[in-house]
Amino acid sequence: MLVGICVIINIVLVGVSWRVCFSRLKGAERDLRETSEALSVFSPAEAARRYEDVSGIVREASLLCAVWNDFDRSVVRQRNGDGTDAVFSVVDAGDIFSFATVTKNLSISYWQNFGGVFTGIGILGTFIGLTIGLHGVDLTSSDVGVLKEGIANLLDGVSIAFVTSLMGILGALVYGAFHQYFLGKVQRAVTRFAARIEELYPRRSAEQWLAESHHESCKQTLALQNLSQDMAESLAELLESQMSSAFEELCSKFTDGMTPLFEKLYTAVDELNSGGASTIADMMSKSAGAQLEAFGEALSAIPQAVQTNMDASHQM
Repeated sequence: MLVGICVIINIVLVGVSWRVCFSRLKGAERDLRETSEALSVFSPAEAARRYEDVSGIVREASLLCAVWNDFDRSVVRQRNGDGTDAVFSVVDAGDIFSFATVTKNLSISYWQNFGGVFTGIGILGTFIGLTIGLHGVDLTSSDVGVLKEGIANLLDGVSIAFVTSLMGILGALVYGAFHQYFLGKVQRAVTRFAARIEELYPRRSAEQWLAESHHESCKQTLALQNLSQDMAESLAELLESQMSSAFEELCSKFTDGMTPLFEKLYTAVDELNSGGASTIADMMSKSAGAQLEAFGEALSAIPQAVQTNMDASHQM
């Protein structure tokens, strides 16, 4: 009777655990697997461009909805220089989509210890069997038949104790095997899903951001230097090609315009030189003639003055 009750209890426990625990683990593994398969059609570039579509696919799995909200808060969106979208996470996807966070609503810790219930029932059956067996032993009686009956009852109780213990241990082992099997499938599904999210939205640390910013700054600086050099060379070529022809044209126009002017100036100077020389010569001739005439008169007056002086001397 007790063994039958123990068997029924174990069967009921197996059914409850299958209904509540194993079916939920199977459902979680199925949701994770289907979500990973749905995301496998996206490339990283397409996943960045269609981030809202990816978010909608993940949120359809009730197991991942709350965890995805945490991941969404760690996502950084930016637009590249070529106009494409880029989406990155500041933390590893495995840190957010871990087994503990994904299965936090499945009461994993409770069901991991549920196997102890089978063992506890087996131990309870052991004590009940031993109690029943010892209760049927009458050591005060001197009747051999009574003693035999008591020993038989004791052996029956011990038998019940061993059977119930064995059933409890077997139930715990079977439950543990099934639980570990389904738990392993869920763990592998979580790992694959986290790896897929990491592939679509890789993590970038602060060091990587700084290194990329430095690299982009160096590229922009080099591009600006090349642009400045190219602009200087192009401007020099343009000025040379445009200014040379313009300068030649200007010189030609200047020569054409100034040549008659210089010819007229040369003629005027030549006339000035010729007229001035004649004038100066006439003036010099007139001045020299007057001076020579005065000098001649002075010379002619000298003998008369000498004669006058001599006459005056004789009279004295």
